Amino acid sequence: MNSEVTHSKKTFVLGAGITGLVLAWKLAKNGYEVIIIESSSSPGGLAKTIEWDGFRFDNGAHNFFTYDSEVLTFYQELLGDKFRQKARNFKLYIFNKLLKFPFLGTEIITSLGSIKMINISISFLSARLKAFFVGELETPHLDEWIISRYGKALYRIYFRDYLFRVQKCDPHLLSSTIGMKKIPKMSVRKTLGEIFRKLFLSSPVSKNTSKSYYCKHGYGEMPMYFYRELIKMPNVTYRSEESVQNLTINEEKITSLKTDKHLYNTENADIISTIPLECLCKFTNPEFEHLTALSQKLQYVGMRFFHVKINKPSVTGCWFVNFNDKRMPFYRVGEYVFDEFDMLPEGYSSLTFEIPVNEGDEYFKMPDSELMPLLIERFNIVFSLSIDDVVGYKSVFSKHANPRLTLDYQDILKEIFNFILSIQNLYSLGRQGLFTYANLDHCTRMAFDFSKHYLEGSPKEGNKSLLNKYFHSGF
Repeated sequence: MNSEVTHSKKTFVLGAGITGLVLAWKLAKNGYEVIIIESSSSPGGLAKTIEWDGFRFDNGAHNFFTYDSEVLTFYQELLGDKFRQKARNFKLYIFNKLLKFPFLGTEIITSLGSIKMINISISFLSARLKAFFVGELETPHLDEWIISRYGKALYRIYFRDYLFRVQKCDPHLLSSTIGMKKIPKMSVRKTLGEIFRKLFLSSPVSKNTSKSYYCKHGYGEMPMYFYRELIKMPNVTYRSEESVQNLTINEEKITSLKTDKHLYNTENADIISTIPLECLCKFTNPEFEHLTALSQKLQYVGMRFFHVKINKPSVTGCWFVNFNDKRMPFYRVGEYVFDEFDMLPEGYSSLTFEIPVNEGDEYFKMPDSELMPLLIERFNIVFSLSIDDVVGYKSVFSKHANPRLTLDYQDILKEIFNFILSIQNLYSLGRQGLFTYANLDHCTRMAFDFSKHYLEGSPKEGNKSLLNKYFHSGF
């Protein structure tokens, strides 16, 4: 529909990740009756922190970094002393070497060797010269997109294995949109330029001076702040462990929302979804069955977070390590130690292995008791950890950890989003709802921007704007 509709005072928010919680908080503070429906037993989505016998674990190695000064100030003011700056101490294991990350030119040269580094540079320059004279290759395939811009050598040495492991898919079957969103051209050019200057001109390499932040008691304290505030508000209903089963549409409006626990009349209410599209697009109307089928074609990479308690003060000596080595089933390992953030008891440390999985594959099905010794064996290629130092371990699975941007995903999304925009009282936003890469600051910004439009009476305009900004949908 092209015209705006008057929003009601009752609003359903599907999903209690950071987007849903911030949005619900904004609306509730402005007097709306808000019903939050969350499928999990606890809020936070991918940003949650779990507590386990005196240890706290994030699902993944999180840090808060943003260029959005309004969002940064927002969290500083809300969380106060809990929200603290934390040194960016990251490492990258690649070429059988453990490097500081972001890396310096000298480290890359030492790891690769001058001959291989020169080969990468020549390949890169050749690709750039070709692009300059004949234009950059426009291709839907991610591997071809990378090679045409950065050269075959860099693709083979760095990108290929990493993409296979993280996306669990042949890069040729992935959309070049990943490259456009996740591989900024200038950052690669700048890195190679700095390496050239260090190698041939002895010029200093610039250092990364950006600031990262973290919360006392874990990253999950950020969504938990809003949860604690929301459940105290008389105009807010929070329902956990409740999943959407279907939606019924009459005359371009959702008239009922059925979950596994309740049937809600939504004729005079709005529904704002932040959940994965395959969980939203469940329509009872036969004429919309094709949209349900389309949403099922959208693919996600699952993640197995393997949390380990360790009876020693430190293992890696850094916040987290990225692994670009096909021998490792994990692509990243985060470590917490006893410090001001109070994540665990004194004298202990903890590790979280992030293992990309497809449902039913080897590392998805492997029992914890079999996986633990395998992880230690591979981890000890780089570090040193004895099974005797492990005092506990457990897995947490996330089915929708990362979108797999296949070649047809944009066409699928365009049809689904056009449909959502045509329904008077249905909206979709958030990291998973938009099927795009977005961090906590982006999700907070989405909630800010949409709530502003919603409160001003132009929610469809706001939803369309977000689709264009974060998905580049061109509506």
